Amino acid sequence: DFKVKDFETVANYHGFEDVFHPEKLPKTDKSFLNYQIIRNLLAAYHFEKRHILICDGRRGDLIKSYYDVVKCVRSVGIRKRCDVIFWQDIWERVGKDIKEFLSEKYGINSK
Repeated sequence: DFKVKDFETVANYHGFEDVFHPEKLPKTDKSFLNYQIIRNLLAAYHFEKRHILICDGRRGDLIKSYYDVVKCVRSVGIRKRCDVIFWQDIWERVGKDIKEFLSEKYGINSK
């Protein structure tokens, strides 16, 4: 998962309220969920870069968590710079050594 962090810590991240609708972010009674995504999207915003989550296509839960945060971004322009790439797609396009690594480490062999 992408971890939880207390409201106060996350709310103090530079640009937090400029980038997100805090009231819409996934949360518990005391913490924001997926704070690592929040932090990484803020870094992408700060440096005016894209944000790409690379994950296993079999992990629908991670993809859902990612988009649960992305949809809370205020700016359509920032949301358009967010995307997901699957290890399975990378596996299709890399050489033998990296394919072996992905197969051994993550059990990824193809789509």
